[in-house]
Amino acid sequence: MTATFDTRMKSRWAGSAAASASKLLRRRGVQTNQPAHSFVVTDKPGPLAPGELDRARAWGTELARLAGTPATGA
Repeated sequence: MTATFDTRMKSRWAGSAAASASKLLRRRGVQTNQPAHSFVVTDKPGPLAPGELDRARAWGTELARLAGTPATGA
């Protein structure tokens, strides 16, 4: 099982590397357990936009739940 994510800036021209990677993995027979996720950054080098760290932690917790392992809350 896999899950893909990326970070990107808010832009109408920005594509999702995570969605592309997820699509490629599915074509090769790899099962994904969650849709691709994108987390927004405020500038190319970061940091994450307000609220995105909480979204990322929640997504990680959900991935851990699906995998049957406890989340560490790091």
